[in-house]
Amino acid sequence: MRYLTVILLMLAAGTSFALAQNKTGKEQIAPLYTQVNESLAKGDTTTAHLTLMQLLKLDKPNRSDIYIALGRIAEERRDTNSAETYYKQAIKNNKKSHRAYYSLGSLYYNQAIDILNYTELICVSAPELYTAETGKAVEFLKKALPNLVKGFQLSGNEEIYQPALETVQQIIANHAGK
Repeated sequence: MRYLTVILLMLAAGTSFALAQNKTGKEQIAPLYTQVNESLAKGDTTTAHLTLMQLLKLDKPNRSDIYIALGRIAEERRDTNSAETYYKQAIKNNKKSHRAYYSLGSLYYNQAIDILNYTELICVSAPELYTAETGKAVEFLKKALPNLVKGFQLSGNEEIYQPALETVQQIIANHAGK
């Protein structure tokens, strides 16, 4: 059954891509974005991912946003390595994309918080593991902070986000010595 689903998804993506190839320019792109949105609304990240990969070839001016969307799909799938790669590619494509920097910073921040939540459960029973895991969380926070700062600076709303940045700095300070 699983293979049938994969084959049907491949055929559906291939059919829509073949239809898109018969159109020109912007006419190709709009239906693909519609397909991405519809797929995501249904929770179909596979079709959304395949369609976004097609859009990377067709919609060069918006590549950064496409990479961000791919990163968010990867995060939803708990594939943080791919998410990181996509967000870095988004930054490479548009160094002024506040969303790309913010997305990368948020990825690192969320990884740190996941680790810190886990360490709360083991702090008494496994102190050595607690120390090691807390150190990993601090490293993720240190990677998060400059990306969040850059994203907020580029957005022009830096002052609105200052309390959030201070919270990240405080978490780093609280756990740096552990």
